[in-house]
Amino acid sequence: MAKKRSKRAAKKSAARTGRRKARAVSTERGAQPKGVINGWEDDPGAGAQPSGGQVVQRPVPVLRDQPFPTRIVNPSSAPAAKPHPPGTAEFRYWGAAEALRRGVTLAPGDSAMRAALRYCEGHLLRINGEANRARKDLPQAQQQFADAVVAFREAAALHPGWPDPFLGLARTFIYGLDDLDRGADALAQAEKNGHPPSERETMQLADGYRIKGETLERTALTLRGMEQEREYLMRASAALQEALTRYQQIAAFGNVATAIRDTQRKRDLIEKRIAELSRQDWWPWA
Repeated sequence: MAKKRSKRAAKKSAARTGRRKARAVSTERGAQPKGVINGWEDDPGAGAQPSGGQVVQRPVPVLRDQPFPTRIVNPSSAPAAKPHPPGTAEFRYWGAAEALRRGVTLAPGDSAMRAALRYCEGHLLRINGEANRARKDLPQAQQQFADAVVAFREAAALHPGWPDPFLGLARTFIYGLDDLDRGADALAQAEKNGHPPSERETMQLADGYRIKGETLERTALTLRGMEQEREYLMRASAALQEALTRYQQIAAFGNVATAIRDTQRKRDLIEKRIAELSRQDWWPWA
């Protein structure tokens, strides 16, 4: 009899433990984020100098709420939900997320708002990817760049004809994934959607060709003394020349003058090495 009572007591205890765990999980899922973020008192309007008024603190937006639940991929490197100073990427992200959460709540069928939210997430992922790449955490960076591409493409699908997601894609492809061809395609699509090319886009393409040339040069160094070295050096030289052509179109923009000088110096060294190889008997066509 004692054993039966002991078994019944153990079952009741297990049941109570299970109910407590279930309540804990339920509470955790329904919990609201704690703290506040910085945002604008009024949503900035259009115009040459849009103003949002004073910086105020608002509750952290609950991104997972209906009618458009969303999430930030890789939360370990997402910006902390706290008051960030105006002008930072984190301030812009949380300010936009808070405004969009209010807008989506009022207009749940507005796909343009949902597109803007995914667009913000795409840039956040891209920024985190660039930071991790600078820290040499390449696997994490590659994953974040890939997630940024997904976010930008979803934003483009939700708001057809909007050029901005393609501008985000171009930057991610060129500076994050070292994929000049897809970056150029994204810029072409942005132009097709009404974005006029500017000095910034010209610089991005020039940077893409420079990055391509530097990558080919590094490959040539691994092939030094082999028959394929000359081929990669020539391809590197051609890519750097294309970068120079585009840089020279916007020589007064930003730090392009420095980029021109550095790119020309690198190309001169490559051409010098090609000339050395041409004087040697290794090449049957020399």
